[in-house]
Amino acid sequence: MKIKRMLIVLLSLPKTLYVNLKLFGLSGLRCPMLISFDTKLAHLEKGCVKLQKPSFACVKIGFDGTKGIVPVKSGGGGYLEIRKGSQVEFMGKANFKHGTV
Repeated sequence: MKIKRMLIVLLSLPKTLYVNLKLFGLSGLRCPMLISFDTKLAHLEKGCVKLQKPSFACVKIGFDGTKGIVPVKSGGGGYLEIRKGSQVEFMGKANFKHGTV
């Protein structure tokens, strides 16, 4: 089971780097947000996400959870959209499970 989890994290690294660089600039190289490879991305605006205590993968999106309750139309992954004018602030660690919209 650990090998499967490690493979999923490795497959997710390109999307994770893209989202972190888009949201945080060069400080995103520390990868404070870990994004699953099957999470769909929409609008991502720099400066709309604030982390009080950034560390590697302190926010995880699209990992674990129950896959059986996700509608077939959605494709199974989560959906991430952060538009201009919105504000998301994380005071610590957070997990948004598989299928979260």
